[in-house]
Amino acid sequence: MKKQDLVKMSLTELRELHIMVYDVLKLKRSSQSLEIAQQLNVGQIVEVINSTRLSGRKCTVTKINRKKVKLQVEGMGVWNVPMTMIKIK
Repeated sequence: MKKQDLVKMSLTELRELHIMVYDVLKLKRSSQSLEIAQQLNVGQIVEVINSTRLSGRKCTVTKINRKKVKLQVEGMGVWNVPMTMIKIK
């Protein structure tokens, strides 16, 4: 679908499309979090991606919540990070 096609759509159609896209994104993020959570263990060393403050630091998993992970970050204390930002080493 191109931008020209979107311009031709009515507001109602655009709202419906927005809802469908949002639902698909939510489902994909949820399944991605579930996959990561199944691979994580407390005490495991992980990497944080898409973060300027935490990239390149040693991060140890201290607690695994439903959508976020508590990480002990070397020299920076405990951080609560979304699972979608975790990369398993």
